[in-house]
Amino acid sequence: MSPTTSSQILARKRRRGIIEKRRRDRINNSLSELRRLVPSAFEKQGSAKLEKAEILQMTVDHLKMLHTAGGKGYFDAHALAMDYRSLGFRECLAEVARYLSIIEGLDASDPLRVRLVSHLNNYASQREAASGAHAGLGHIPWGTVFGHHPHIAHPLLLPQNGHGNAGTTASPTEPHHQGRLGSAHP
Repeated sequence: MSPTTSSQILARKRRRGIIEKRRRDRINNSLSELRRLVPSAFEKQGSAKLEKAEILQMTVDHLKMLHTAGGKGYFDAHALAMDYRSLGFRECLAEVARYLSIIEGLDASDPLRVRLVSHLNNYASQREAASGAHAGLGHIPWGTVFGHHPHIAHPLLLPQNGHGNAGTTASPTEPHHQGRLGSAHP
């Protein structure tokens, strides 16, 4: 074999490898999206890693269930969008609580943490109540995928030592210790 021919073969093999990697990445990205979109797959997301076949089977089962339901509540796009919005807000709220605890070092009874988390929890509950997203006909509230009712605070958001005042609401006129958060990260 001439050097030119072998280099062409190697180049072709590299291109095939790149193309195959892109194809696998697209498949994996689509499976990740399905895992996020299908309620039963999303519910199991926190436990063990789902196999690709399991994700596909759950997707098929979910689509069959939607087809059988005939659109009664399951295709209410507004209600589903509000559920996703609510779930996203609650996830952000949990991340804020985690950040305040782990990065800023605020314990659960710290007044700033209590006021901020309480305010965000109250806001989320008011938005959920106002939207009526959980009063749909037969659709599953997305907050329940975490094993708790969407109007109940995530465990990360609750006082851990019992000294916190989770019932306190933040007032727009109260000081919020702005320097404290800013001091940890210049």
